[in-house]
This record gives sequence, structure tokens and C-alpha cells, in this order.
Amino acid sequence: KDGITEFIRFLNRNKIVLHDKPITFTDTVPNEDPAKAKTDYLAAQIPRLGVDHVFAVTGGGAMHLDDALRLRPDVHVIFNQHEQACAIAAEAYSRVTGAGVIFGASGGVAEAALRMAVEKLTGEKLSDHLEFQPVPGARGVREATVSAGETTVRVAVISGLGNAEPLIQRVVAGEDVGYDLVEIMACPGGCIDGAGNPAPAKVGELRERTEVLFGIDRSSEFRRSQENPDVLRLYDDFYGEPNSEIAHRLLHTSYVPFGEQTLRPPTMPRN
Repeated sequence: KDGITEFIRFLNRNKIVLHDKPITFTDTVPNEDPAKAKTDYLAAQIPRLGVDHVFAVTGGGAMHLDDALRLRPDVHVIFNQHEQACAIAAEAYSRVTGAGVIFGASGGVAEAALRMAVEKLTGEKLSDHLEFQPVPGARGVREATVSAGETTVRVAVISGLGNAEPLIQRVVAGEDVGYDLVEIMACPGGCIDGAGNPAPAKVGELRERTEVLFGIDRSSEFRRSQENPDVLRLYDDFYGEPNSEIAHRLLHTSYVPFGEQTLRPPTMPRN
């Protein structure tokens, strides 16, 4: 907040208006190129304020500033469709834990849950990244085993909703499939390959997207959901404790068999 306020004061003090025309700053700012465009100059100020991530919109009015930011190696620019999306994304990015970020990749939800479980069972933090191994003969299914004290936890992650059906049929039939936790993501590879994201154009691109998320996770101040100050405050002020009655009622969901009743809302009259 203080950095943004200072940036605004800087703009006002130097009477800067966003426009892609050169301006001379030699009178007010030493050692600046007088032929430098305003957008380049503004882009140079952002990392000086300690900002390394910018959420921006595209379009004719912003294209010169967007390009100036994009060309800076010390600023990472994330383009969004509109200003509200920028605000939501920036707010979330400033608050999210590493565990929340990896939700976007297959296996991320399971790993985030295990970080909580292992700490609860042993009092120690799960520091290593889980390595899921493919299950032979099971398309899109990987598994991992985690030791939590005297407890061994087996986890399966399924990528692609169609790949979940064989395991679901085994569970419905009453078979003990040997897993304590099963994560299912409808999109192959997770949300990073979901609707609205560009389809991978080359082999390995999906893996690169996954590595970006886990890279953010590794550099996050808070890597566990149970460390998120906002989550802790929410439980202190409202939910009380994990698995409380109100937390279970509001944070969990249930499903019913698909049929006529699910197609027609209860208030809709029959014809």
C-alpha cells in the first residue's frame, strides 16, 4: 500500500501522464535518458518500489506500457481480461499460500492435504515434494506413499475424469483399493490444462506449467494451508475449529444420483 501511494505521489509530482511520447526527466531525475518514453520510465520505477509482479489488462490504451513491462526481466507481468480480474488476481496472489497455488496442477490438492495430515499426525512438516509414480495398466492414475510416524498413507491422483471410472467402479463394488486419499481432476494435468487455458503446443509444455506452480510454492512465505493468516482468522472468528459442525456443513458437499429430480428444481411445477 505504501509503495503504491508513493508511486502515485511520484506521478503527480513529476506531472506524468501515461502516453507513449518521449519526455525529458533530466531536470527532476538525474541520469535518465531524455529520449526515453514515459512508459519505459514508468516500467523502470516499478521494481525500484519493490514490486516484481504486475497484473495488467491488454488493449490499445495500455499496449505501450504493457510492452515496456513485458520487456523488463525483473518484472513478471500477468495479463487478464479486465480490470476486475486484475484486482482479484493481485489480491489472491498477495495472500495465497503455496498449497493454494499447487491446487492448479494434478496432484496438488493431495499434496496440500498431506501437508496438513502429516503435521497433525507427527508434529513435523512435510518438506519434500511428493513424487507420484504411474500405476501400471491404469491410464491417468498415479500413486504415492507417505510415512507419517507409524502411519503409512497411500494416495492416488487421477488426471482426466474419464480415467476415474475404473477405480470408482471398484470402490462401488466394495473392493478395498488400498488408498486413503484419492484426488480426481476432471482436466488432464489439472486446471492448468482446463477450459480457458491455451492447449499445450508442444511436448513437455504441460510439465513446464506445473513447474511454474511448484516454483511459486517453493518461494512462498506460507506453504501450508494451516499457516494462511486469513484462513486462521476465518476459523478464529467464524468456523471455530477444523471439522466443526458449521465448517463441515458449509465447506463440504454431497451428491445424489443423477435423475429427474436433479434436472428439475423443487419449485418448478410439472407441465
